[in-house]
Amino acid sequence: MITSDPTPDTRSPVAEEPDAPDRRWETAKQYALVELAGQCLAIDIASAAQILERPPVTPVPNTPDFVLGVCNVRGDIHSIVDIRPLLGFAPIDQGAHPDPIVILLESSRFVCGATVERVRELLRISDAHIVAPTAEIPYVSGLCRRGQETVLVLDVEALLGSPEMTRFQ
Repeated sequence: MITSDPTPDTRSPVAEEPDAPDRRWETAKQYALVELAGQCLAIDIASAAQILERPPVTPVPNTPDFVLGVCNVRGDIHSIVDIRPLLGFAPIDQGAHPDPIVILLESSRFVCGATVERVRELLRISDAHIVAPTAEIPYVSGLCRRGQETVLVLDVEALLGSPEMTRFQ
């Protein structure tokens, strides 16, 4: 179950004692729902250090195409990447359609900016409603449904710990 309202649904199909605490939301985390290559991605906000409009990016020579360059965010220099190719999507032509939003993704290793088309909303997703993907999807830890749409849950630790990313910390 995905909801933007942290108030639990009282129409539970499971009978509960009237005075029993509602425990369905104890394992829920807050996620930023973003759009990337026409796909909806959920990013745990504990891994999203900051969401900002795309700052000016300085290209860096001799880096792979997914490394767009570096930028200065309040005195800190961060790499800016297009994670589409790492997730198996076609890269976007940054000159023709630059992404307006950068999410600073934070792992135990480092912080890196990832471009996205837009941030849809912040919402809570219960762990019980996230299922493992039936096929191998790089850097995706799970799937959940939102209406008729399938949402990919991004594994930020695995993404930022990947060989492709750690080469360019």
